[in-house]
Amino acid sequence: MLSSAALSRRQKPHLRCADCRMHRSLCICALLPRIATRTRVVLVLHQLEALKPTNTGILAARCLENSAVIYRGRAPDGAAADPIDDQLAIDADTLLLFPHESATPLDAWRGAAHPITLLVPDGTWPQTVRTCRRLRARVELPSVSLPAPGIAVDRLRDPGRPDRLATLDREAGSDSRDPSPR
Repeated sequence: MLSSAALSRRQKPHLRCADCRMHRSLCICALLPRIATRTRVVLVLHQLEALKPTNTGILAARCLENSAVIYRGRAPDGAAADPIDDQLAIDADTLLLFPHESATPLDAWRGAAHPITLLVPDGTWPQTVRTCRRLRARVELPSVSLPAPGIAVDRLRDPGRPDRLATLDREAGSDSRDPSPR
């Protein structure tokens, strides 16, 4: 009988691709597309999500040319987290993708006069709620949300509620509704 340590992912990081975090025999790096977007997408990744092979946000950020990943807490290499202020452009409208009760539909920003920077918190639901609370305490951020899909869609994970999506699902939905001008 194999011990649980022999099966642990944490004990065998050398068997995983450093970029996509899939098992090396299942590496998808060569399959990832590069997608040009008008909206700048900034993934605010919780420190505990950074090395999880199930994290979809980093894959989405790798696909989007106009994107960045910043860490809330410590970065995976142990360095201090990037200050979010470095990612916010003065000439852009910054929006927080979060299903807050005051959130407006992302489509309402279509045709905005300024470019859009979309902050996308990534983590478990409690981590994401805390991240949003801390971001809003620092700077005035309007929340935007995506409409619930009108048809049944296969998802990477079961969100439990239609407004709680995996980061890859959220970013894919926001990209198709890219509100900022070219």
